[in-house]
Amino acid sequence: MKRTISKLAAIVLAALMLCSCAAYRRVSLTSMAVDGITPGEVNREMNVMLKVGLDNPAGKFKIEDVHGEIYSADVCVARFTGEPLVIEGHRRETYPMNCKVTLEPGGTIMAFLRGGHVKDMTMDLHGVARGPLGIKKKVERRGLSVVEVVGKVL
Repeated sequence: MKRTISKLAAIVLAALMLCSCAAYRRVSLTSMAVDGITPGEVNREMNVMLKVGLDNPAGKFKIEDVHGEIYSADVCVARFTGEPLVIEGHRRETYPMNCKVTLEPGGTIMAFLRGGHVKDMTMDLHGVARGPLGIKKKVERRGLSVVEVVGKVL
């Protein structure tokens, strides 16, 4: 009898995990916009406040280790890191996210912003989504248009 109950509990747990994994696959980015830019401590750094819109039909999870690169003509011109985000479950919401952008050597903030090439820039985005029970999944998107991702503020 105990074996039967244990097997049944394992089947139910496995079914719940599979259902919840399917819901996490439906999490989608609905919007992203630059809310503010402030100069950093040195001339090659800037702090960028983003507003990230997410539609989350799944449970609560956390996005960690957000980082990436920004490219102009296939040359890395900047690297960025973002603070972790806690995404509430079963909600469509906009979350503030602070990012630190560091330009590659030889670049300055003004040259970066006035370069006129922002519409041609692409970015690679990396991060880790951590769900309940410590389940984690690496997320990676390459070749995203900077203008399409963060709006036309720049």
